[in-house]
Amino acid sequence: MNHERIVILIKKLALESDKQALAILAPAELTPSQFKIIKFLFWQGDTHIRQVDIEKHFSMTNPTVTGLLKNLEEKGWIRREANPEDSRSKIICLTDAALARKEELYAYGEQIEDALIHDLTEKEREMLEKLLKKLVKQV
Repeated sequence: MNHERIVILIKKLALESDKQALAILAPAELTPSQFKIIKFLFWQGDTHIRQVDIEKHFSMTNPTVTGLLKNLEEKGWIRREANPEDSRSKIICLTDAALARKEELYAYGEQIEDALIHDLTEKEREMLEKLLKKLVKQV
């Protein structure tokens, strides 16, 4: 089997996902990358999340995450607070306005996923998830 073909298909899927996500997220004025960070912050709950945690989780560079966080702060989605455990760093927190939109954001996530996998059966969805998890663990 040609492995380059699989890599190209994965890249095309990622691009298609971002394209569909842009359209779905337009009412919230969020990019797919900004949306992923907000979702990550929701999932972490009360955990103290630092910029470096976001960088590691998404395998993003410091300048990329810095720009995303700056835009999210300007849009009122996040705020930076002093880290009580380390005065040299800040923790990233969702604003009250962001927290109030939690259900709306989860609905966007469902729409994005459904837009990509709507043609798959439940069994195919389960297999795709299993295979993607297996591939991601190899990275």
